Amino acid sequence: MLNASLSLFKTDQENLAVWNGTLYSYVSTTVTTEGVELELNGELAEGWQFSSGYAYSVSRNDDNERILMRAPLHSLKTFTTYRLPGAFNKLTVGGGFNWESRTHDGAQTEQSSYALFNLWGRYEISENLSASININKLFDKEYYLSIAGNSVAYGAPVMS
Repeated sequence: MLNASLSLFKTDQENLAVWNGTLYSYVSTTVTTEGVELELNGELAEGWQFSSGYAYSVSRNDDNERILMRAPLHSLKTFTTYRLPGAFNKLTVGGGFNWESRTHDGAQTEQSSYALFNLWGRYEISENLSASININKLFDKEYYLSIAGNSVAYGAPVMS
């Protein structure tokens, strides 16, 4: 069974602090953020689980100009797991990815769209004990965790 949900949203904020390329300043007009979120999850076949979510969000000022460009317009997250059948039924494997569209601070720093891939595995040793392994950022993609003016924070490497 596959479940789906759709959400539409709109938020109005006043006196929002926004990076203008040199410092944070308050936007004296109303900032409107609108978007949509779509989520699918469930069992596609016996032992095969799937989850995926997409979000679109844009913030604009009273002049209909886009602001808050440090937040991606689009993001997509997908993950799936499969419990092997028969003699291998104690093993479950999975994988997925997170993708975000291009972001920037409006002046100096730009982050191209990027995807991070992950793998996962679990072995059921007994009814009460299992062992699992997670491999995050499979291809060790370098990306900005956040963009804040003159500084950026990089996402964690695979091994630090």
